[in-house]
Amino acid sequence: MQNLFLFLICIAVGAIASHYAKQRGRNHRAWFVIGFLFGILGLLILFLLPSKKRSTPISKPAEPPAPAPHPYFQKSLLETIDPAHSEKLWYYLDQSHEQLGPMSLTALSHAWKQGKVSEKTFVWNENLENWKHFEQVLKPIA
Repeated sequence: MQNLFLFLICIAVGAIASHYAKQRGRNHRAWFVIGFLFGILGLLILFLLPSKKRSTPISKPAEPPAPAPHPYFQKSLLETIDPAHSEKLWYYLDQSHEQLGPMSLTALSHAWKQGKVSEKTFVWNENLENWKHFEQVLKPIA
C-alpha cells in the first residue's frame, strides 16, 4: 500500500513539473520524467532554469517602402494599352517561364490586378514580332 501511495505522489509531481515546463517553453514530456524520478528536486531545478518563452513579442522589422509605381501603372491597364493591341489575344510568361494564354485584354488586366503580370513580364500578341516586356507595349506617356 505504501508503494502505491509513493507511486501516485511521483505521478503527481511529474504532472506538476510537466505543466510548469510547458508554461515555461520547455519539453513537458521530459520534465514529467524528471519530476517523476527526482520529485521536488526536479521541480526546483525547473524553476531555477530560465524560461525559454519570451515575455515580450518580437516586433517584425519594418518593411522598406514599396517603390513608386511607374506612371503607366498608376492608371487602369486598359487605359494604357496601345489601341492597336486592344482587340488581340494575349499571352504572357509567368515567373517560371510557362506560357499562359490566349486571353483577352480584360483577362490580362485581371492578371495584372492579381499581381501575376508586372511591367517586366514578357507578353506577346499577333501584332508583336517577339516577346516584349509589358512596359514596351504601352502607350507613350502624354
